[in-house]
Amino acid sequence: MTMVTGVPHAADKDDYYCGRLVPKGAGVIPNLTALHQDTELYPNADNFEPDRFRSHDLSSAASAVHPDYHQRDHFNYGFGRRLCPGIHVAEQSLFIVVSRVLWAFDIREKPGFPLKMSAKNVGLIMKHQPFQVDIKSRGPTFSRVVREASDRCRSDLESHTLQMNDVIV
Repeated sequence: MTMVTGVPHAADKDDYYCGRLVPKGAGVIPNLTALHQDTELYPNADNFEPDRFRSHDLSSAASAVHPDYHQRDHFNYGFGRRLCPGIHVAEQSLFIVVSRVLWAFDIREKPGFPLKMSAKNVGLIMKHQPFQVDIKSRGPTFSRVVREASDRCRSDLESHTLQMNDVIV
């Protein structure tokens, strides 16, 4: 899921784009879809080709501040002074969640429901259309570990919620 447009910015000085003046203070809204569809960076951008990122060895945070935008792997965390301050937390959280899901579960195409990776719902937020897959535990040990982790998280959340209620009241 991605926003079609990024967070609005303002030009900090007069600038020219394609021969047109963008005056200082003018609102500028980045077109994230156009950046992610740049055929120089992403030939066949609509195709699911994870190998295209194999040469991107920078973290999202390092990539996001690289002076050459061609070195960016994506633009979802923004850029400039409006770069997401939680980029490090977001990247590490995504890594933990995805790695744990791949560790614990077999995820396969559901028979009779072919995956159409290019099928999208387009609007202000672009996302893939719903799809069906089979998700099965890799075995009893994996199921037990997932259940225990889930129980610990639920208990921690309930404990923190109770503490927050005491503070708020």
